[in-house]
Amino acid sequence: MPSFEHWAANLPRLASTCAIVWVACGGGATCAFAAGREHVVAQLRHQEQLVRSMECTYESRRQATTAEMIPLIEELCRNRADGQTRDNYVTTPEQAESRSYGARWWRSGPKERRELLWMGEHTAGRGAGPPVLIEAFDGQLVRKLDSLEGRAIGVIATAETGHWIDTNRVQPFSFLYEFQNAPYSGLIADAPDFACDSVEKDGAPMRRISFRHPQFEECSFVLLFDAADRLAERQVILKYKGDADPPRINEIDRFTGYERFDDPSGEPIWFPREAAYSYYCGTAQNGQLAEYWCDRIKISEVRFNVEIPDERFTLSFPTDGRVIDEVHGLGQLARGVDPERPIAAGTGRWQLAVAIASALLLGLISLYAVRRRSRQGHR
Repeated sequence: MPSFEHWAANLPRLASTCAIVWVACGGGATCAFAAGREHVVAQLRHQEQLVRSMECTYESRRQATTAEMIPLIEELCRNRADGQTRDNYVTTPEQAESRSYGARWWRSGPKERRELLWMGEHTAGRGAGPPVLIEAFDGQLVRKLDSLEGRAIGVIATAETGHWIDTNRVQPFSFLYEFQNAPYSGLIADAPDFACDSVEKDGAPMRRISFRHPQFEECSFVLLFDAADRLAERQVILKYKGDADPPRINEIDRFTGYERFDDPSGEPIWFPREAAYSYYCGTAQNGQLAEYWCDRIKISEVRFNVEIPDERFTLSFPTDGRVIDEVHGLGQLARGVDPERPIAAGTGRWQLAVAIASALLLGLISLYAVRRRSRQGHR
């Protein structure tokens, strides 16, 4: 089954057109974004800069494919040439439960940490138990500790090898402020295409902002907000490579339960308590979108602009567990090797190759010098 995480990690290869739409729920009010691109960018940047740090506790519960959707998915798969079948999309209740989780999450600038307190049947983290999965990014390195199968497995990677900045990770900052760690204000400022118009949805006036991703020509986004600067709905529209069909809606994200949080700056922060991320495999002949799963996220506790120590964004690996080094390509390290000092404990592959080549070169130079002195001595 193609997961959202897998799709997002391979976004540049999969999509040739992508659009995200921020739909503004108006109630008759005039959208502040109707003034053009520069005003939109300034408005978004202001909202992004209001939140310097954040910590929260939330649950994400995956919903299985409904019986109503299965015939639509089968119809779409029969008419597609990419080889996908119903089994690639249909999510059973058991599969949905296994991908549900509860989490604690922290963010300060680019630094981030997520702890899964439980995931599916793995409930060691419920209550006072340790997290079953930890991910921490200190601004340079990604560290992960996976205890889901009962034995700790650690991973240390760069932001690139750990796919931290090229994956559309679903986390609270990504609700409103960024895509793949890039602020929406910057994406819109540099977008090759931009449009802002008024639409009506479910009887309510809406304002829609559409744009294409500035870095990936094969992928476009459209990002959306409401008249009170509150994001109500986001649509992600993709054109998959090798797919003869036109661009299609891949995802619709809805944000509800907005709450006001007072900030020492004097300006309130509005943030949604709930989000629903729905994923689709196409539009059936009857015009209905075929949803194959939906992740419903509910935030129970949240605080903004709090002091979070840097130690929160680091992670210590147990000495008796497996650790995989993706920084230097060493793979699984021997037990007892300190993963924080891979050069001292075991040279990385490319460093080793350079060292060997340098030693050989020095040896050849020395041999040449000895032979030259030998010839000069015989003259």
